[in-house]
Amino acid sequence: MKLKLENISGKSDPDALYDYIQKTTHALYGLALDKTFISSTFSPFSLELPSSILKQIESFSYDLQEALYQLPLSKTNEHRQKFVDRIAPYPSVLMALDLHFDTTSQKVKLIEVNTNASSFLVADLLIDYESRQKLNNQRLDDLLDSFEASYDQWKPAHPLKSIAIIDAQPQKQFMYPEFLLYKKLFSTRGWSTVIGDITDAHRQPGKPLTVKETEVDFIYNRHTDFEFESSNSKPFLEAYLNREACFSPHPLDYIYQADKSRLVDLYGSNPDESIRQHLLSAEIYKPGDEADKIWEKRKKLFFKPTRSHGGKGVYRGKSISRKKFQELCEREFLYQEFCPPDTAALEEEEWKYDIRAYLFNGSVQMCAARVFQGQVTNFSKPLSGFARIDWV
Repeated sequence: MKLKLENISGKSDPDALYDYIQKTTHALYGLALDKTFISSTFSPFSLELPSSILKQIESFSYDLQEALYQLPLSKTNEHRQKFVDRIAPYPSVLMALDLHFDTTSQKVKLIEVNTNASSFLVADLLIDYESRQKLNNQRLDDLLDSFEASYDQWKPAHPLKSIAIIDAQPQKQFMYPEFLLYKKLFSTRGWSTVIGDITDAHRQPGKPLTVKETEVDFIYNRHTDFEFESSNSKPFLEAYLNREACFSPHPLDYIYQADKSRLVDLYGSNPDESIRQHLLSAEIYKPGDEADKIWEKRKKLFFKPTRSHGGKGVYRGKSISRKKFQELCEREFLYQEFCPPDTAALEEEEWKYDIRAYLFNGSVQMCAARVFQGQVTNFSKPLSGFARIDWV
């Protein structure tokens, strides 16, 4: 695994890359991204990985989606059952697998499934920022096609005309600049786009859902109320159940694929070796379970809240204090076999990386590396961020 600094016009200089990204984004999208956002999101590194890893990911991704939808749900309730009973599955856009490469087994290992993965457009820019002459390329055309395919499966023979990008207070989200990039990208297909808060949505029975008083066909949902459980999500819940708008990602995909309990269901289902070789053992702790037995083997485990995203509230067992562990035991959590991220060195400094594989309907659209230092994937260290993968 080889890590290198990008060379921009003969300069191996992070600032040169950041300047180039800023100029390229302005030329392609008509947007001037803030330098702070760029340096906090884009890594100046590129990572060289063997193409055999990509082949593993491509094979596993398709098998995984099929297996998860065939596997009965172990965790359900009245709210979830409404989705199961009333909604036919259709593929969500911008699904992702977060993966580590295990150097012992030489296999990629699934860390988690992500139903509303960010930074596809960030990763896309890193691939060909120096040679890019126009906004649309095959990757972005395929991405736009996936939006159309998702909508067509939900509502056949009706052209997609309008999209709303939804989040809680979107302008305050760190990834808000990416929302603006998507708005520009969607315009290349003639789709009108509105960026709205979850409270901007309104529903009247039998009529199209509106966001900021604009009728929308498709909700690209970046909000993390994955199952529409909050009161603010009620218009989405009712519109989804009554098929009045296409949502992506949608609750059924989250329930079957991304809920943390599905890692447990899948590992315990004795799947085919083509899937099992990429899985880590996982269990759900519930208050009242024997916590001492988990504590004894904590150094081989990783702890995650069952309803978490973005690396929040996660702990490596080797580093967790007894006090923090006792706090965790007050509620349900996932404990997963620890698989350390692989590392790559540059000028005697070691960096960790994981791989994010973006998917549509089980097929890999693009992969990117996330380069970081520290206990969990985060971009707090200068030079960390999304990095291009060169497959060799």
